Amino acid sequence: CLIEVGKLKFCHKDIGPRFTHGSHRGAPVLTLLKDLHAGRVDPKELPPLVVMRSKVGLQVVCGNRRLYCLKRFASESAKSVDVWCVLYDLKAKDTPRPLVFKYILAATTEDSNSIGARDL
Repeated sequence: CLIEVGKLKFCHKDIGPRFTHGSHRGAPVLTLLKDLHAGRVDPKELPPLVVMRSKVGLQVVCGNRRLYCLKRFASESAKSVDVWCVLYDLKAKDTPRPLVFKYILAATTEDSNSIGARDL
C-alpha cells in the first residue's frame, strides 16, 4: 500500500552511512537524497519499505535508511511523499514470526519520530 512518509516511524535509533542491502548496497545514504532532489529517483519506484503496525504506530522494520532520505526529501522540498510499503500487524496471526522477531530485535529507538545518522 502507498503510505505518506510523514506517517511512518523509525524502528532504529540510528543508521549507518551506507546502504547494506539491495541495488544501492555500498552506496552512501546521501546519494539517494541527492538523486531524489535531482529527479533521478521517483519515491514510488523504490523497493517497498517493510512496516510493522504496533501500539507505537507504523514503524519501518526494513528500510530505515531509505525512510531517512525520503523524510528529508519531503521536508526539504516541502512535498508530500508517498512510498510503497508492505504492511504487517504485530498482533496479527498471519504476520510471519521471523518478521516479528526481527521487529523486536530491531526496535532500538525511544523516539521513533527521529533518527541519528552515524558519519553521514
